Amino acid sequence: MKIYNRWGGYEVYTASGYNNTWDGVSNGPRTVNEEDKVPVGTYYYVLDLGQGDEPRIGWLYIN
Repeated sequence: MKIYNRWGGYEVYTASGYNNTWDGVSNGPRTVNEEDKVPVGTYYYVLDLGQGDEPRIGWLYIN
């Protein structure tokens, strides 16, 4: 699972073996404060199930 900012410019979160535990805190390479949640807005995700299928792509809104 990878989650990108609204412009797709950088990863705000990445996890392997994702189990729906993201709490809105960024762990991306550009994180300034690891305790701050990402700002309100739209984010995009790419979920690769690792089975040779096309990755699932969608969006989510953080309020």
